Amino acid sequence: MFNIYFKEMKKFISLIALVGVFAACEPENLQTAFNVANATATVNATVVCAAPDFDEDDATVSYEWHFGFGSDAKVQTTQSIEGTPDIPAGYVIVKAAYAGAEAETTVSFPQVFAGMDAVLSATVVLPYNAGGYQLYMEYDDPEVNTVVYGIEASEHGHDYKNAQTVTFDGNQYKVYMMQNATEFILEDSYTWETYEGFETAGFTVINEDFRELATIYYAMVEAQEGIEVEEHTYEFSVGAWSLYNVINPVTSYLTPCYIVAEPEPGSGNPEIGAVAAFAILDYSSACGVVEMAHPDHASHYIPHAGHYTHDGHALHGNNNNAGGGIISAE
Repeated sequence: MFNIYFKEMKKFISLIALVGVFAACEPENLQTAFNVANATATVNATVVCAAPDFDEDDATVSYEWHFGFGSDAKVQTTQSIEGTPDIPAGYVIVKAAYAGAEAETTVSFPQVFAGMDAVLSATVVLPYNAGGYQLYMEYDDPEVNTVVYGIEASEHGHDYKNAQTVTFDGNQYKVYMMQNATEFILEDSYTWETYEGFETAGFTVINEDFRELATIYYAMVEAQEGIEVEEHTYEFSVGAWSLYNVINPVTSYLTPCYIVAEPEPGSGNPEIGAVAAFAILDYSSACGVVEMAHPDHASHYIPHAGHYTHDGHALHGNNNNAGGGIISAE
């Protein structure tokens, strides 16, 4: 059992209308309307190698994104991708090579909705040769846990009196929303975090005859662990007569890993299989805004539209981030 505590599991969100970067046009009876920006997704790869002179910058890393189905299926090979406007759920294969050693790992991701920016994290551990065996990694499916953050409506000063029920992933959820009960566009910003790197936990030897080699291999992985957290400012606008909130899911992946010993060609050594186990923990995150009609002003609401004030500016929010999850299941 891995001694790591996770907050309550939730899934990524598919909510109403996600707002990103906007372009101006002229809607009926309102001064400005906004187009929702295309979704984006990026994967940050960490390459681990036992070579004493290893420099991660010298490793070759490639990316293979797979998403969509049937005639809409796509494969892209860049580190970052952009949706049209969404990015359907899928997976990305991250491959790494260094000094003749090669390995790969796969990271799944949910649908990334228009207006959302998503950043994934992947760890690729290269094989290690010693004692007539090649040690390499095999992976089980990860334990996936998501906590959704956003603006803490109850402490913001512009919160709506009742939580709103939204449906995503086939479940009903309560979301406490901010309100813009005016005819004006409102601008605000939100600080969110992205993650690069990994942590390890729960090293266990399965085959005592390989304790020394497995310990050396795990120590190489453990020596390169560490998660780098980077803050970003997400700036957004919402329309008049609306309810809104930031949707900022942070997802942890606890992946069971097995160190497998395979005899080197020509060594004559017997097949062994898994000799040790541990877990790798890494994170992904995303950020976007959900906007919906204000229940008390629904007849006036046009998605992502409103007036500027008399001096040509939008209203400004309070730039307040949440201290905890904002989503609760009914």
